[in-house]
Amino acid sequence: MLLFHQKTQTKKGLKAIKEHIKQHFIALEKEAKHNALQIEKQVYIGTAGHFSSDYILTKNSAPNLCDFSDEFDNINIYQEFKDCFPDDIELHIVNDAIAQACSGLYELNQLTPLTPSTILYIGPGTGLGGGLCRWESPTKIDFFTDGHICDVIIPDRHGNEVEAESILSSHFFKKEFQLSGKEIAESPTLLEQYSDILNYMGDYAFRIIECIKTKKVKKGKFRWSKKDCNQASKIDTIVYGGSIGRSDIFMPFLQQRVDSLCKNKGINIKSFRLPENNFTQIAGAYLHYTFGR
Repeated sequence: MLLFHQKTQTKKGLKAIKEHIKQHFIALEKEAKHNALQIEKQVYIGTAGHFSSDYILTKNSAPNLCDFSDEFDNINIYQEFKDCFPDDIELHIVNDAIAQACSGLYELNQLTPLTPSTILYIGPGTGLGGGLCRWESPTKIDFFTDGHICDVIIPDRHGNEVEAESILSSHFFKKEFQLSGKEIAESPTLLEQYSDILNYMGDYAFRIIECIKTKKVKKGKFRWSKKDCNQASKIDTIVYGGSIGRSDIFMPFLQQRVDSLCKNKGINIKSFRLPENNFTQIAGAYLHYTFGR
């Protein structure tokens, strides 16, 4: 049960983001005191960027956070965020797309109980979120690979090989239409106007699925091992999320296109679309550390 939330905008840049986190925590403490609630000494954060157990951000993996181009390159994101809290707070950080995927699976399981499955999460939004996991039960989820599909190399409609995020996210909408992804995804009129080009977005999502299923994954920044590719090829379920992927107007259009292409290619796969929810990263970061691995 969500007891309190605060949604605000902040400026880009490490200094501004850290100050924003501090202010959020202060607001949370005040709210807890006002309602005679005790705060557990644990904080869960879902954040953009590629990092492993050392929490060192990979170069160019968090451009949406940066005030200047390389601001977050090779920094210890755990240590930077830990500075925002009292010493007795236990901090947990997870990639935001993995957090979204984890929360989304729990949401989905409430609506449609999941059977053991190997799941690919595709989350088009500001960027292209991704996640790969083996779901056994609500208390046993194994995430594998780094989860990133943003840098999977696929051909665009002109035959040029590009990273998937550039053509299956808001970047595509901005470049093609000078509109935000959300504006188009939520407008039946704009979807009809640009339907021919938007059909390609279904093709792009399918190409990601196809190259993963056939073990022909080409990646840019975040390479997968042979073991990762073999494990990922076993996907039998697709879950769509992200700020664009949850759109009740746009996503049925894309999902139908992908399902049709999978059927034509003999790829037997189930697909689900997540309902809209503003708290996926909050819940997902907690769930990942509680039940995910």
